[in-house]
Parts: sequence; structure tokens; C-alpha cells
Amino acid sequence: MQTVIFCSNSNTSAPSTSASRYITIASSGGNTWESQIAATRMPVPIAGSFKYLTGVFQTAIASGSYRVGMCKNGSTTISGPEFTVQNGAQGGRDTTNSLSISAGDDVSIKSEPTGTPTAQTDGTPVSCVFESSVANESAIFGFFIATTAPTYFLPASVTASTSAETNVSARMPCAGVVDQLYVRVQTAPGAGGDTLTFTINKNGSSTGLTCSIVDGAVTGNDTDTGHAVTFAADDTISLTMTSSGPSPAYSATGWSVRFVPDIIGESIMASRIITFTGGAVTAERYGFVAGGSAASTSVESQVHAIAPIDFVARKLYIKANVSPGSGNTRTWTLRKGTGGGQSDTALTVTLGDELEKENTSDSVSVSANDILTIGTVPTSSPTDSVAIVGSMVAYIAPAAAGGGAGVVGGGVGRAGGMIG
Repeated sequence: MQTVIFCSNSNTSAPSTSASRYITIASSGGNTWESQIAATRMPVPIAGSFKYLTGVFQTAIASGSYRVGMCKNGSTTISGPEFTVQNGAQGGRDTTNSLSISAGDDVSIKSEPTGTPTAQTDGTPVSCVFESSVANESAIFGFFIATTAPTYFLPASVTASTSAETNVSARMPCAGVVDQLYVRVQTAPGAGGDTLTFTINKNGSSTGLTCSIVDGAVTGNDTDTGHAVTFAADDTISLTMTSSGPSPAYSATGWSVRFVPDIIGESIMASRIITFTGGAVTAERYGFVAGGSAASTSVESQVHAIAPIDFVARKLYIKANVSPGSGNTRTWTLRKGTGGGQSDTALTVTLGDELEKENTSDSVSVSANDILTIGTVPTSSPTDSVAIVGSMVAYIAPAAAGGGAGVVGGGVGRAGGMIG
């Protein structure tokens, strides 16, 4: 089964023109290009392979080049899928190479500049596909940098955290089973019994799917199938981190779980948080289609995500901590396009005097290299809201018996693979 992964970085973070930088494969928002690979290592909960690494830069590369590829298990050497952007191009896509993974391995994405390439001022959307070794398995990835505990975290996002679980819990857009929790921290908790404990929550309550990292360790997992958690569509999911001991250290943390959907081919296309306060309350705004904790923006290009493969987007679920209020509305719409222009699709949800709503009727066909965002349009003067969480399904039809992976849309190969 193939899972679409959007690992776009922060709308204000760009790769260096003079040194190698790394980002995690979790989703957009607070995902920044880091100087140390240890700050980006994401554990993978199941065996499979990463494919179709795709990226686009906001400014064409007039001089020099950027090589972008995947790294495994802390090695700073690129292996598996990669692309190079140069000679006036803005992006690339590798349709040839893959990176094989065993459960418990970890991955990062690396940028290597050559010849002082054209500097970027906005984010650099990157994406890939994870294809599991078992036909009906998917994965959910999350990443955060905590500074205190207890803290709650949004699935499929970067740095979306809060002391209020309801502000980051995501509504499950499809039913399935979650298990096989893996966690990796950048810095060990400490010594003398310092412990960090991570637990999956369902509908605001802790479950038996939990693991701890103690003293000098940097990894932990719960692979007990007896701790599997069954989710129905519209149940909520989040992760809690708690701590104990004299002085536990907090650091960049990657976590992941296996997700076995009831409908094979359905994966969770992340979640997101967008804040609407002040002037943003009554203006049209844009946000990341997957993950992130960044505030909404009036500049759509700052929150682009690029599709690595053909898929169908469907089952859009929205949850707000505060409703727009009586007589007011706020509408969320998946937008897509190519190049610099996106337009509204049929996948849309409007909240009025309610906290939650979903669209399970409409669907949108997305092609490889499409640019995606979420647009939101208010009517009247909706109430301020600081925690809007959205989630949706990415569906890729399973391959026919005896066939290969699902049909992949057009794109260019690794050699000379550029998006002009």
C-alpha cells in the first residue's frame, strides 16, 4: 500500500546555499532545515520503501544547484531517491530509485548545495511516497520539539503542541487500527531515572499503546499487538508526552505508528492547525494541506505542497476550538493547480455555529506535481479561533493481483529530472 507523505518545510525556512541541511519527513509548518541530521531523524514503524521523492523551489535555480535526497539511520550520505535542481529549473522528481526500510529504521531528507545556488526566501515543498511491504499497511508520522511536559501533539505534523489535548487532536477521516508505536529523541532524557513516556490518545483518553525512553536511551517502541487501538471515522487521535525523574531533557522528537485502514488504499493525509486572530479573522487566508502549526497566511505560495504521485483526496474533516458564531461562517477548501496558480476544488467544508463538520461526499483527483493548499474564506466576522484542525484521506487504489504498485502519474526520472 502506498502512503502520500508531505514533508514541506516552514514557509520561512529555506535550504542553505553553502552547507548541507536536513528536514524531517513529517509535515509542514514548523519543519525547518537543520544543520544536524540528529534533529530530523524519523523512525519508521513498518517495513517498506520510500519512493517518488519530489520537490519544488519557489525561485528558479539560475546558478549552482541543489541536490535533494533521503538519508537512512543517521548516515549523512544520500541513498535511494534523489533529484538535482539546476539550469533554470525549479524542482525535480525521482521516479526510478527507492530506499528500502525495516521496521525501526529512521530517515531524513538532505539538501546539498553546489556552486552557491540561487537563494530561496520562502519554503521548499518536498514530498514522497512510502510503500509498505504488507499490502494493507500505512503509517502516520509526527515530529515535535517539546519544552515541557505533559504536552499533547498533533499527528502528522511538526511542532504542533499544546497543554490542551483538544486543541491538537485530529478527527480520524477514515476507520482503521493503530499500533506499532516508535519514538526517537535527539537527546537522551538524562540519567538517574529520567524518563519520557509517549502515549496514543483516543477521544481524549490515553490508550494502552505507549512506550518510554529512559536515561541514556534515544529510542523506544511498543510493538505489542495486544495494545492495538481501533478507531472509527470521527474518533479523535493525538499523542501525549509525559516525563518523570529529577531533570529530564527535552529535544526534537520523531514518532510514528502503523495504520491499517478498513478500506485498503486509504491513508491519512495529515492534519494541520491554523490560527485566526486579529485581521486574519475576516480575510481570505491559506494554510498547509498537511501538518504544521504555522499561522495562516495571505501569501498562498508560502504554504505550497507538491504531490509526489496521483491520488484521490477525499473525506475532509474540520474541527475548531471555537465556532465562527451565529450568522458567521468560515469555509475551508482544498485548492490545487500547477505552477503559480491554484483554484478551489469541490472538497470543501463550511462551519457556521458549530465546532465540527465534514465532507464525505466529494472527492478530488490529484496528479503528480500538482501544487496543493487549503484556502479559507470567512463571511461576516467569525470569532477568533486558535486551534483549527483538519484531516483528510489520500486514496490510492491497490494494485491488481499480480501487478505492481498503483498507477503513477506522469513525471520525470532522476536523470535530468527537472520541473521547469
